[in-house]
Amino acid sequence: MRVPADLIGLAGHALFWAAMLSLLLRRSSRMTAILARFPWLVWLLPVLVGASGLAWVMRGVFSDLSLTGMGVAACLLAQGKIKLPTWLLTCWVLFGVALYVSALGLAKWDLYSIGYDPQVLLVMVLFWVILNGLTHTVLGWSLAIAMLLYAGRWLDSINLWDHLLDPFTWLIFSIMCIRQWLVWWRNRKNKSKVKPELAEYPVE
Repeated sequence: MRVPADLIGLAGHALFWAAMLSLLLRRSSRMTAILARFPWLVWLLPVLVGASGLAWVMRGVFSDLSLTGMGVAACLLAQGKIKLPTWLLTCWVLFGVALYVSALGLAKWDLYSIGYDPQVLLVMVLFWVILNGLTHTVLGWSLAIAMLLYAGRWLDSINLWDHLLDPFTWLIFSIMCIRQWLVWWRNRKNKSKVKPELAEYPVE
């Protein structure tokens, strides 16, 4: 196994699980205040996760994270949130459904195998990278780096889709997408309940 692949894989899990830990810590107002005052403390979490051995265990169980997942984890770690348009999240979720249904052999199409020889979809993939970059800088850079690492064969997987999406990232995108659609539905429902008030005219 190549050293760069090991380092990137372990760094990905250290970053991801540190981001999940930071979200739990931020549920405490006291910890939120501490992290706001000393923001550099949050970057010690990936070191602690790596030193504890959790990153090694998680990588052995779940394999490597995608570069997209690492970008999302970095945003969550630094800011405690990541905001993406609903339409973009919907596209990611639908793509993930099609990809994993194909990978499990539950569909007639074989989208996952195209990732081993993606030249036929290269223009579409590059367009998707640019579109994400225009929407969210960190996400765009993550996808661009994923394409470069795929071209250089720096990671264990030789499938392009494994560089762009992983089950954990897809789950995060799905939760975000469902929440945003629910907010949209509630706002629309509330607007429909509001009745225009009758104008009051002074009686002479």
